[in-house]
Amino acid sequence: MMGTALSDYGKLLFVLCLNAAISLAGNAQPDAELKSYTQKYPGTPVVIIDARVEYHFEIKSDSLYIYEKDYTEMFYLSEVANYWQESEIGYSGFSEIKDIEARTLVPVKNKYKTIKVKEFSEKDELSNQIFHDDYKSIVFNFDG
Repeated sequence: MMGTALSDYGKLLFVLCLNAAISLAGNAQPDAELKSYTQKYPGTPVVIIDARVEYHFEIKSDSLYIYEKDYTEMFYLSEVANYWQESEIGYSGFSEIKDIEARTLVPVKNKYKTIKVKEFSEKDELSNQIFHDDYKSIVFNFDG
């Protein structure tokens, strides 16, 4: 049913900007931020600073375009950050991923060094169900 509705009314366009980083605080110093979050959230390995999803709807000619923008900002408080080094974004044939941006901010002295993710790979997700679906994912690793 959903496939018919989309093909009748236009395309679904999925735009994703994923910014999962240590912290995007403009002039903050890494040591001060670490101390502040560690005191606020003792024993917590990671703090989600900001997480939001924005949807934009647009009609062009007789087609409906839906844009989704995801944003996540995280601050890792311990060495367990390595467990979250790999990330993935799932999607299906009903959507198109137009733009992905991911980066890590690594503390260096009194500021952060930005390391952008350069490699994104697409893989088919095979389920153990009887019927094949077109679910795929884009996989990438955060360096640093």
